[in-house]
Amino acid sequence: MSFGQKLADPNITYAGKHYNYTIRLPKTFSPETKSQKNTDLLFKDKFGASISINITDRLPSEYEITAHDYTKEMLEEAMRQGIPNYQIIETEKIIIDGAKSFRVISIGEHPKLKTMTAFLYHKDKSLVITCSTPKENFDNYITLFTNSLKSIRFK
Repeated sequence: MSFGQKLADPNITYAGKHYNYTIRLPKTFSPETKSQKNTDLLFKDKFGASISINITDRLPSEYEITAHDYTKEMLEEAMRQGIPNYQIIETEKIIIDGAKSFRVISIGEHPKLKTMTAFLYHKDKSLVITCSTPKENFDNYITLFTNSLKSIRFK
């Protein structure tokens, strides 16, 4: 890759710290210190947007399903146990590097944020990728968040 190509590329590829995958993000996002126990990677930009990747061991019951088996109602019910005002606005079954994934756009986890979350399983791991931004900026980030999710590659 030439110096000119590197400058023209608006994205940077990051490798997972504790699991073998990569994700491509705009240069405007900077790596941050992990915020929670299972957070593998965390990125933020100067406008209040964030992208985090949480990885846990897959539960025995999760080997019998794919994320395509998730439903809006199932997730809302589970989330409302801890967050009463949680509301799913949109769902979509997507494929991320061959893995059946479930993408959700929601509000309620934080009063000022709107979130896009993808749930997927890869081998013995469960991944939750959460992309958040202030509600008023979400429409400006939806393509960026979608492209970031679709850029994930497992090795």
